[in-house]
Amino acid sequence: MALLGFFDPLSWAAIAVIVGALVYSYWKKALLTFTLALACFIVYGLEVASNDVIWIDLGLYHNVAYFPIYSAGVTLVALPSLSPAWTFVTYQFLHASIPHLLFNMLALILIAPVFEERIGSLRFGVLYFVGGIVGAAGFLLWNYGSSVFLVGASASISAVIGGYARLYPHDRVTLFLPIPGVPSIPIIDLALGFIILETLLSFVPGFLPFLGSIAWLAHVFAMIFGIFAAPLVMKLPVGRQRPLRKMSFDAWRALATTPELRSILEEAQRADLPEIRDAWLEKFVRAMRCPECGGPVKQSLGRLTSPCGWRGRLR
Repeated sequence: MALLGFFDPLSWAAIAVIVGALVYSYWKKALLTFTLALACFIVYGLEVASNDVIWIDLGLYHNVAYFPIYSAGVTLVALPSLSPAWTFVTYQFLHASIPHLLFNMLALILIAPVFEERIGSLRFGVLYFVGGIVGAAGFLLWNYGSSVFLVGASASISAVIGGYARLYPHDRVTLFLPIPGVPSIPIIDLALGFIILETLLSFVPGFLPFLGSIAWLAHVFAMIFGIFAAPLVMKLPVGRQRPLRKMSFDAWRALATTPELRSILEEAQRADLPEIRDAWLEKFVRAMRCPECGGPVKQSLGRLTSPCGWRGRLR
């Protein structure tokens, strides 16, 4: 039965999706962030097609060999032989429900791409996958002797956030959704806040029973790994990146008349990629007001203009 289950077509389809996403990202030089997210959505579709979504059929708990890719999500401490070694990677593509999937993918897509562009896909991939493995291993060791299982990209994403916070602590991010009026916060504050909150939640699940099914400590272990491993990961060689052209910010400083504008300009000066610097300067222009009429300004050909006729040079 177990041998026949090993050749279950949906299992191999899920493995093929994961491998295909990695090959495509490498071959086409596409951001790993987006190919990983797409693979997670496709694999969840295969989970649904298999009728073995874990909240519905816990019989899989005793028959993990039937769906080896899913045994990544059912890693038994008591029965480790039922969980192949590769499942420490494949569990990162599985999710327990649509909200679980969407929450993780929002975090991945809205926070990770800028970080991946900065450090390169190879370094990003090492942080992501090894972080997921460390998070799982730490959680299983902490719960040694108990029957537990793991699914989801949360630990991997936590490792990325930890690495991001270590390397670029002053970068500001918005919590998952860029909703107008919701302030952005430094990534270091987000990482430290998550470590504290998730550590507390791991020890007080009784207050909110439905939170007891979440492997909070896996996230904590992975994020701590990301924080300490990021400088080492940066030693890995990557391909050549487009150099950041030097520019003078003197004219911009003269226009930074408010704390908000000065803060935005500081981020632009701190940027280490052309795309990131340009994005901050565009935000500066959107936030600025004409010094004469107080109206909005527009940027064109190295010059700022406003409806009242005011003009300001940027170079």
